[in-house]
Amino acid sequence: MLKHVYLIFISTFVFGLLAGSILFLSSHMDQEGGGDITGDTPSGYAIAVYGYGGCERVGCPLYHVTQDGSYVFIDSTGTRHEGTIPFESRRDIGDALRATHFAEVSASTFEGQCPIIYDGMAYRYDITYQEHEYHFDSCAQALEGVPLFSMLNEYFTQFSEKHAE
Repeated sequence: MLKHVYLIFISTFVFGLLAGSILFLSSHMDQEGGGDITGDTPSGYAIAVYGYGGCERVGCPLYHVTQDGSYVFIDSTGTRHEGTIPFESRRDIGDALRATHFAEVSASTFEGQCPIIYDGMAYRYDITYQEHEYHFDSCAQALEGVPLFSMLNEYFTQFSEKHAE
């Protein structure tokens, strides 16, 4: 009788673990949380930024900025905020894009420990500029000294403060 009870407990645990794993993987595969932030890319540039790391338990912010000045910000609660950045800011981003040597940035290597090790945040940047797509990760490439990424992070801080509840 005692062997049957142990067998029932073990099989229930294994089944629950298997079912939970399948459910988790099927709901988290091939998606960036928070919904679709990209849309039709207008002429010029489009920048999509995805936060990841320690924020994944509560929700990571997502940002999308285009040359026409429109932006989408999805906060940690999944609330979508839209707005327009001023013309001067659009011009500054365009100037920073022109000044950035994407091949050098792509070839650079992040040194140190990625903040996600300590539940910090890191960012993935998908940049479409002059009909080319560039992909960067703050834990893969050395982005901290590049003015474009510093500027973008300042704007994202402003979006978060502007739309804070």
